[in-house]
Amino acid sequence: MQTVKIKERVPFPNGDLSENFQFSCSAQAGVFSFHFKWLNDRWNLWVTLPDGEVRQAGVLPGVTSWSEAKNYGLIFETNLPVIDYNSLFLTELYILTWL
Repeated sequence: MQTVKIKERVPFPNGDLSENFQFSCSAQAGVFSFHFKWLNDRWNLWVTLPDGEVRQAGVLPGVTSWSEAKNYGLIFETNLPVIDYNSLFLTELYILTWL
């Protein structure tokens, strides 16, 4: 289990939800780009890290993506049991930087 050094909230973009959207946000480590796509009745997510590496992440409540990685993790925090199409913007997305 990794130790979280920095936990930064990622704000979702303003506007209406669509089946395929992307946005970027600045974090302490640099700019992260997020590409969400509704595919096979679930959200799929690809994240481009500040160094240009692209990683796929699970869009699941309370599950940490990339926990085996040496640098970053990603988590969706919510009390919802599942993150369906309409509830994505009801979650809080965080970038985790490991110690």
